[in-house]
Amino acid sequence: MEEWLKKAINFDAMITPFIIKIVFWIGVIGCVIGGIGMLFTGVGVVNGLLCIFLGPLAVRIYCELMMVIFKILETLKQITQRQSGAGPQYGSHHSDIRRTASSAEPPVFIE
Repeated sequence: MEEWLKKAINFDAMITPFIIKIVFWIGVIGCVIGGIGMLFTGVGVVNGLLCIFLGPLAVRIYCELMMVIFKILETLKQITQRQSGAGPQYGSHHSDIRRTASSAEPPVFIE
């Protein structure tokens, strides 16, 4: 717990993905309650059903779009770790990379 708190204070651990999950469930509950309210207040049965079924879908799409940013961050961290020596590095000195006859062409990767 103390380790996580230090990471959170230094912005090494992100708390926003957890908050996004909470926002998602609040949004779903709000859509369902709002849709039920529409059914009984005379706004319209169709509008209420659309709110109940399409509202959570819209909230899910919105939350997933926000989560993409954090998935990109995780992937970039993994790439950085691999480049720092934790994994295989690929460069012009690597034995699996061969250049074609023309230097203007991109390298060809041989498996």
